[in-house]
Amino acid sequence: MRTPLKLSSSLTFLNEWVIPSLWLLGGIWQIQYALRIPSPLAKWIMVIVWGIGFILILMYSWPIKLVTLDGDYFVISNYFTSRRVPISHLTKVGESRLG
Repeated sequence: MRTPLKLSSSLTFLNEWVIPSLWLLGGIWQIQYALRIPSPLAKWIMVIVWGIGFILILMYSWPIKLVTLDGDYFVISNYFTSRRVPISHLTKVGESRLG
């Protein structure tokens, strides 16, 4: 049995799961810090900046996570479930240059 060819970056798990998790945990800490600031405007600015950052990171990390090539099939996974798709069924394949 041959090992499937990995098409995803070796940093995929870090970029798609670890960094968003750290941003979320850091954001919780930042919101707690913002609540101690006496200025109501500063509180909302911190919450809005964190929220926008979290939405952007979520949009980046939401799509497909891991792609391998196994014979005539792409094995597409999000680390919880995997789907085998015949190569002939895919019409467009793109890549992220971010990581």
